[in-house]
Amino acid sequence: MTINEAYAQCLEDIKTLDPKKTKRPSENVRSYLGKCQVVYTEGMKDVEKLKKAGLDEAVLHSIKTYVQGLSTAEAHWLDVYKRKRDAMEEWSSSLDDAYEFKDELINDLAFAFRKHPELLSRVDMLREGTSHDDMIQDFKEIAVTGRKYPELLTGIGVEANKLDAAEEMYKHLFNLKALATGERNEVHPSLQIRNQIYTLLSEAHKEVKETVRYVFWRDTDNLNRYLMER
Repeated sequence: MTINEAYAQCLEDIKTLDPKKTKRPSENVRSYLGKCQVVYTEGMKDVEKLKKAGLDEAVLHSIKTYVQGLSTAEAHWLDVYKRKRDAMEEWSSSLDDAYEFKDELINDLAFAFRKHPELLSRVDMLREGTSHDDMIQDFKEIAVTGRKYPELLTGIGVEANKLDAAEEMYKHLFNLKALATGERNEVHPSLQIRNQIYTLLSEAHKEVKETVRYVFWRDTDNLNRYLMER
């Protein structure tokens, strides 16, 4: 079975799990994968003895599948986690410049519309919002409003590309904030899958280890083979 096939099998198997019984890893995943691999490798050497004690051989084989699946799931989650962490750092570092650019654009509109009271009321509305979400939306509103009255803006030296930059800022900040701060109260799908596959592996690992302890309860040397890390 290839790594991709093992991961696909894991995705099928987790459908049978009760979400409420999903476990989070209690130790470093890479370290745990190594321990499970040892149990599988040594278990295959003793498979007949373990089967005689009642272990279903399929459980032993499932460890190999789940080790491969968990390794893949962990890689997927770490990729998501890194992108989210980087987005949070970029979001935080972008705020001061974003607010400064917004203030500059509003100043442009206020001066361009100074002889048009009905248009100045729109500028006043843009000044009202104080949240980050307001600031992001304001870039969109500034771009839309400015494009309706290009002659007023070009009359004070504001080119159309500045409005384009405002709309690009809106798109960038909207997506960045969603990645940086979204799903704070929810488990990300990649993390959920990682935890579910870990749950499957931990159950199979536990069953094999219990059987091993029973079979080799008076054989410390053989028992210790299953405790070695590689």
